[in-house]
Amino acid sequence: MTKIFFGDRCMLEVTELPSLTGTEKQVAWAEDIRAFAINEMRRAFDHMRTAKNINDSADLDRGAEFAHKTFAPLFDTKTEAKYWIDNRNTDIRTLAKSL
Repeated sequence: MTKIFFGDRCMLEVTELPSLTGTEKQVAWAEDIRAFAINEMRRAFDHMRTAKNINDSADLDRGAEFAHKTFAPLFDTKTEAKYWIDNRNTDIRTLAKSL
């Protein structure tokens, strides 16, 4: 199962992503798309953290918990490469809300 947490440098980390299914070419493309989506999520949380000057570990933990609850189900349930390819132009927040 996917784990989302703040790492040592107050950077949102995503680990233990499930493997994607599909053809070799689909999986390679979908992994790139999913990585881009994860980076978008990281940028949004980094912007929020910076804008609100959040550096307190308790606040970071709450932010990571929110990110985990919001986005981990998306990564855990959407394991077909086709899903990521078909939704490559959709914002990750929109994808998470659609679950």
